[in-house]
Amino acid sequence: MNHRRFTHLLAWAFFLGCILSRPLAAQGVTTSSISGFVSDQQGKPVAGAAITVVHEPSGTRAASVTRSNGQYAISGLRPGGPYTVIVAAAPLPEETRREVNLALGEAEALNVVLGGAPVVTMAAFNVAGSRATTVFETAKISTGSTFDSRDIENLPSVRRNVQDLAQLDSRVVLLNLSQDGEMSAQGQNYRYNSFLVDNVQTNDSYGLNPNGFSSQRSPIPFEALEAVSVELNPYDVRRAGFTGALINAVTKSGTNRFRGMFYTEYTDESMRAKHPITDVREIFRERTLGATLGGPIVPGRLFFFLSYDDFRRQTPPPSLNQTLNAAQVTQIIARAKTFNYEPGDLDGAQNLASQKTYLGKLDWNISNAHRLSLSYRRLRGLNPIFQFYGGNNTSLSNFWYDQSRQTDSYTAQLFSRWTPNLRTEATFSDSKYNGSARPRGESFPSIFIQGLTAVRVTDGVTVQNATLNLGTYNVQQANELFTKTRNAALSGDYSWGDHNFVAGAEYQQTRIENNFISNAFGSYTFPTLASWLSGTGASKTQTVLAPGKTAADAYAQFTYTTLGAYALDSWKPNSRLTVMAGVRFDVPYVPERPTTIPTTANYSEERFVSAFGIRSNTTNDGNATISPRVGFNYKLES
Repeated sequence: MNHRRFTHLLAWAFFLGCILSRPLAAQGVTTSSISGFVSDQQGKPVAGAAITVVHEPSGTRAASVTRSNGQYAISGLRPGGPYTVIVAAAPLPEETRREVNLALGEAEALNVVLGGAPVVTMAAFNVAGSRATTVFETAKISTGSTFDSRDIENLPSVRRNVQDLAQLDSRVVLLNLSQDGEMSAQGQNYRYNSFLVDNVQTNDSYGLNPNGFSSQRSPIPFEALEAVSVELNPYDVRRAGFTGALINAVTKSGTNRFRGMFYTEYTDESMRAKHPITDVREIFRERTLGATLGGPIVPGRLFFFLSYDDFRRQTPPPSLNQTLNAAQVTQIIARAKTFNYEPGDLDGAQNLASQKTYLGKLDWNISNAHRLSLSYRRLRGLNPIFQFYGGNNTSLSNFWYDQSRQTDSYTAQLFSRWTPNLRTEATFSDSKYNGSARPRGESFPSIFIQGLTAVRVTDGVTVQNATLNLGTYNVQQANELFTKTRNAALSGDYSWGDHNFVAGAEYQQTRIENNFISNAFGSYTFPTLASWLSGTGASKTQTVLAPGKTAADAYAQFTYTTLGAYALDSWKPNSRLTVMAGVRFDVPYVPERPTTIPTTANYSEERFVSAFGIRSNTTNDGNATISPRVGFNYKLES
């Protein structure tokens, strides 16, 4: 079997694997492209001209030939550059264009006239200037912004968050920074955005995080980003799954040179202003350590890129407005220990949040016609929650819990050129998310002890109505959240005459498992210290099973699948006009319906229907949408 046949068989194997694998849906675009016209000095199209595109940092090559009308198109290219484009058509002299840089998700218009005047070499000189992040060329039919590695490196950002990059677009605003940022695009709610890293959705799949990410802060560090695009109203049918903004991020890849960096960021209270009321500097420490390394495994053929980012931030824990009587606290703790439970103490509240992000990526130039990209991203984050600790409430340390955010994502992408006019992209990804809370102590009912003696911090007055909480916070007694999302997408584009046709299909399946039973172990409220010590006089709240139900029935487990298909025609009759028309079809599939509300003395399915007009187990299964899209761009010339 020769090498050419082997590489084609390998590409077909991956191609079919994406079709036959279970799961997938709306995707972004992780590549760039070049298109244009080749003509002679008289303006006549040059057919059969050989177009060679070389990615200079890696030596990756792609090729095509012009059609009868002189047009060509090459897609599936790495964003960024620089690229060298060589155009050859004997007997005309060869033309070479250097320092060509490609924007993520956009087609660079590169028109070439062969047979021009000889090139005159000039002495080197520098030109200072600036460029806008939003361009208006014939290939761009959307409203949005693109940012390359240079934009990312030059952005001054204390938070080092991809949100800071996105809000450079004036239609994007960042709110509520105390909650790690709520990003609104075009006035839409922040949950209507979609964020992709190497074509893997990193959205908050369940709606628990205020920043809309599946992580407590930015899911990818700046130092690992190659390019970012912010799409607001795209006409390209390949974009879907949002009504605010689609933020599409592509990570760096290795090149023929070994490159790496070590970076760190540190700040503390000495660099911050004093509190405006207390006139003291509150505890604050924030530091980031990270490193990247990329390079060749086989020069010109196989490359790697690695990234590690370790973030820690310490801020003041909630402050208490009263100090409990130490002797009473000792009695309460001693009583809890008689149940073989360790309730913790009132000391050591340390508000320390952390997040570690790992990234590994391989790029393989299988041949000049096929390129494979594999990536793995791992994220581990913790954020402490001091429940009922602060103000007039006080809780022992094992009543607290940690918000945990864990993600593992795998991506495989194959970019293929089957003929000069037929190109395909196949993507498969798998992502696992764990958003379960982590209680600090062993499982125990929530205990609220009232009528305790305390001294108010503000004025030193002794009060007799303080409350101490211990045990497991009632909301976290049975609270687990896991999601698994699998995506697969296949698209192809075919060039014919003045037209470039695109068609594809996408599949996304999300499996959600949520165990949430508030007061699973119960909550007990004791009106006095004496009632707690004697175990009498408490009021109790506990979740009980409905008739005929078991605890397993409260464990929500369901699958949500979306299917999408699209077709697009991009017509370019000349170098100044582009007309785009397409249609997209999306349909959700929910095979499992929730359990209807059982009939009890307090609630029933009939009461729900009467109040809301629909049944409680209604889903959006089969609620299909058809989205036609038409747009054009005409470049005026003075």
